[in-house]
Amino acid sequence: MSHAPTAEMPSRLPRYSYSSAIGNGAPPTAASSHGWKFWVGVTLLSVILLIGVGVGSFLVGRGTRPSNAEVAHRLSVSAARQKTFYDSRQAAALAAQSKQLTAQAKKRAAKAEQTGYASGQSAGYASGQAQGFSSGNSQGKAQGKKTGKRIGRAQGAFQGYLQGYSDGACTDPSTGAYVC
Repeated sequence: MSHAPTAEMPSRLPRYSYSSAIGNGAPPTAASSHGWKFWVGVTLLSVILLIGVGVGSFLVGRGTRPSNAEVAHRLSVSAARQKTFYDSRQAAALAAQSKQLTAQAKKRAAKAEQTGYASGQSAGYASGQAQGFSSGNSQGKAQGKKTGKRIGRAQGAFQGYLQGYSDGACTDPSTGAYVC
């Protein structure tokens, strides 16, 4: 059986272009069965398809982005949530601070009252001895208590004001910097 091509059996070997092999020593190459018009058309079609895909992607992408109104709404909702959160934290902190300052003011007022009472009692006792033990004792006690309360409340109020200002203000008293 011969493998040579016959009229009934066409050759399946590719066609070679021998013009490229002349003079440069390169082996023969398979000749293209399509002309330049085919390749220009395929290239133009590919470019048009790529442009179409790009435009389609752009248009589809625009439809999936949120509008300016939606973005503004989301921002305002987020800002409202944060304001509510921080307002509640601030209210709780101020309530705790108020409770602490009130307790400190009462404690200082009671201490000042006791100090004033002791001081007034001592002064009343000394002056009361000169006037007489019985009248001096009752007058000194009343005067000492009255003076002690007045002085103690004044000192306590002033000390409470200073402590409240330094504790309650949102500034550092030594540097004046905002710390809240």
